[in-house]
Amino acid sequence: MNRSGNVALFMNIYLAKEIKNLTISGHIVSTGGNAAGIVYSGRATGIINCVNKAKIEGETNAAGIVYDHQDTHVIRCGNEGEIICHGSNREGIWYICDVWCFCY
Repeated sequence: MNRSGNVALFMNIYLAKEIKNLTISGHIVSTGGNAAGIVYSGRATGIINCVNKAKIEGETNAAGIVYDHQDTHVIRCGNEGEIICHGSNREGIWYICDVWCFCY
């Protein structure tokens, strides 16, 4: 997947019960924004037992599982893919999170 702007498998997830048991592979590239493997922006969602094996390449920021999430639980997730960031931040699991984010 290669696109200008922000990119992820799922772009905006709001009030979804859960994204569960998902493994992705391949190459995800943002040529003018942020990149995440599974979710770009998640609100009040569960991301459970998910694995990123894809190479994630972001122009500004990059994350393996989720870029931006609030009130979202990230449980038993992992990043095995290479994260390349041409800008300021690179993270394996998430980039932006608030006090309700968990990873166990």
